[in-house]
Amino acid sequence: MNQDSPKLQEKPDPPGAPRDSSADLPPNLPELDPAASAEEDEETRLPEILDAAEKGSVIAKDKAVSLLCKLSVAGHAKKTLPVLLEMLKTSAVNQLPMYAEHVAAVITPEHRAALADVITRRLKTIDQASKRARLEKVLRKLTK
Repeated sequence: MNQDSPKLQEKPDPPGAPRDSSADLPPNLPELDPAASAEEDEETRLPEILDAAEKGSVIAKDKAVSLLCKLSVAGHAKKTLPVLLEMLKTSAVNQLPMYAEHVAAVITPEHRAALADVITRRLKTIDQASKRARLEKVLRKLTK
């Protein structure tokens, strides 16, 4: 009478199969289409994204940074880059190098100096060599 539960009888997804990652996201993080260009949608959803990131887990913060970077590329850099720079000022040390790399990839010329300044200030507080190296690499790319 040893019957496996239905979950154990299910076959795993084959390697390389696409996976729905939406189940991994926190429920309080709103969905946003980064390609949407409607000014009204951007203005109404941005506070929701920021609120979810502020109150949420590291995953919510990661997703918010990713969404804001996508919005920057989609033409909303004037609104999103100042927000991203503020997030870099207060982000956890463990997340800072990744966030800095993401922001540097979408930075505009007018925000380049501000990003370099934020990274330089945060570098003074970081002891771990690997994190310092990643941030220094971002700084080198910014100053080319």
